[in-house]
Amino acid sequence: LNPSQPLPIYTADIYGCYASCADSLDLMPHIFGTGHDAMRGLREGSHDQAIVISGESGAGKTESAKLLLSFIAEVVKSEGAASSTGVSGVEERVMRTNPVL
Repeated sequence: LNPSQPLPIYTADIYGCYASCADSLDLMPHIFGTGHDAMRGLREGSHDQAIVISGESGAGKTESAKLLLSFIAEVVKSEGAASSTGVSGVEERVMRTNPVL
């Protein structure tokens, strides 16, 4: 396993599975499943969502946060394209949080 190469578990196919699933519990545990659940909570509950990522130094917290933000940005982008509600600015704002990490 080469740590410099991306894992094949973060492909567009995997993204599509989690973005289109009815319930993330129907699929294997994955960081995209956490993003799916947060987005579902926003859509259905109208409540703010928070995801806590913790771990030891070097455990991958920053990379996990980047993957979550990418997933959420893609979901928002695809939902905005489907509904034409003009949410394109949301994707950019989500991705601008990356330097804060």
